[in-house]
Amino acid sequence: MYLTTIEHIFSNQNVLPHLNLLDWEDTTSLQPCFFDAVSKSSVQHFKVFLASLDRTTIINPPSHQISGLWPLRTLYLNVFPQWSSLQLDVSTSFDSFFRLCSTTLESLTWCYYNTGRPLISTDQFGPTPVFPALRHLRLAGIHFADTSILDELVHDKLVSLDVDTRLAQDFFNRRGPIPGLRTFLWSAFPLPLKYTVSLTFLQSNSHISKLKFSFPTPASLLNYRILPLLAKSFTHLKSLSLRWDYKEDDISALALDLISRLSTLEQLHLSPGCSYDDYHYWLIDHDKMRRHLSKLPSLKKLALSHDSYSNGIFRTCERYYIDGWSKPEDQGLENNHAQFEEDHRKRMQQEAARYAEVIPSLEWLYIGQIPMAFRRGQHLEKSEEMVEPLTSERIRYTKYLIEIFGWKGLLVGG
Repeated sequence: MYLTTIEHIFSNQNVLPHLNLLDWEDTTSLQPCFFDAVSKSSVQHFKVFLASLDRTTIINPPSHQISGLWPLRTLYLNVFPQWSSLQLDVSTSFDSFFRLCSTTLESLTWCYYNTGRPLISTDQFGPTPVFPALRHLRLAGIHFADTSILDELVHDKLVSLDVDTRLAQDFFNRRGPIPGLRTFLWSAFPLPLKYTVSLTFLQSNSHISKLKFSFPTPASLLNYRILPLLAKSFTHLKSLSLRWDYKEDDISALALDLISRLSTLEQLHLSPGCSYDDYHYWLIDHDKMRRHLSKLPSLKKLALSHDSYSNGIFRTCERYYIDGWSKPEDQGLENNHAQFEEDHRKRMQQEAARYAEVIPSLEWLYIGQIPMAFRRGQHLEKSEEMVEPLTSERIRYTKYLIEIFGWKGLLVGG
């Protein structure tokens, strides 16, 4: 079996003496011998994606380490239970893993998706593992039996945190401020409006400089609770990423007015719906956007994704990028996409030039799926000439903006 061969390679440091990072993406059920082999390698950054575990997967202390510990610096665990045992509790697997590497971990992504939702406990075999070096933490799908592990994970020196606080709402409500926290990604999947969302943790950490809402936020929550809180208390916020509910046709003027009061903002991303949506139903009003966002004195990067436009043919804008017709006289033309792309790019450059005129601090803009930079301080005959498209083709949002906005690297696999 191929796993046996790979285990032999990993367990012999003479074969790959400089192996520093291992990204394992396979749905195979991983056994203790696999982890034992990797622990004998020089790997310090370890990612396990979509593998399956069961309650018999216990990781033993590395036999070659005098300390009996596994000195990992980065750990990404995105695992599932074996399909034959959806209801099984795999707490013992996690417990055995963390006891070996918790003292050296600097970054931890811990995702466990189980429809049976067993409660995870990591204090079954002694004191709860401690994570003194941990600075970056992402939690997803974990349902905790108690908060003992959270007390150790969410400590004062944490720098970045990605979590749905509702998974342990009582804990996060009483956690209070995290002095070292600079980046907070609130990965709260949308719930029906009848559920009350607590903002206590967010309010306690108004000193953060980067805030991202990973999923769409209902307009009532955004307009009347979240944005008023940010405008009032978040005086150090430099980067903000917001998504509103796809049921809303546009972001409200009230929301834009509140955003315009965040005078410290340097980066702003706005979008309807989820990042993985392939719909483009935001008929954007750039005049309205400029009118509000021009009040941000320090804005350097602006991204507006899932935006779409009218071609004068249909009342809706959802097929704008699909049909390849930029104006009414194009309707019915086949193989018109090259002309459409040229017309669309020119249109976006004109809009971008208007942004540059009213936002003097702006250095970078993403609209119409085109990233653009501005050449300032040069004698140009037309304002559009200061706009420099950075790619030859339109590009989708997700991975590109994560890197541009500095989210990539903050959280492993982010």
